[in-house]
Amino acid sequence: MLTFLDRIPDGMRIDFGMLPKLEPWRVRLVSPSATLAADATYRVAFRIRADEPREAVFSVRESREPWTNLGLYGRVAVTDQWQSISREFKAKANATNAVCSFDLGASDV
Repeated sequence: MLTFLDRIPDGMRIDFGMLPKLEPWRVRLVSPSATLAADATYRVAFRIRADEPREAVFSVRESREPWTNLGLYGRVAVTDQWQSISREFKAKANATNAVCSFDLGASDV
């Protein structure tokens, strides 16, 4: 379940309930589509924490097949403490369908 938080602007909480351990992409949070210009520099910034340790994978990619990575891919070990993550990347191609995605399914917690 996805809940928007009143106390944190643009904040969200994802409550997984009981899940089996899945491939990371089986639980995915995806931003709305955006347009990117090839060779332009962009920054993705977010804050993240979890009730139990887990790994999160984040990327900027096309929102439809062939799902091409557009210049950003990363992994972060998520703990119960807030972390501020900020990554700059140079877009690999022009894209009108770019999304930032967070793959969160690699844990059963």
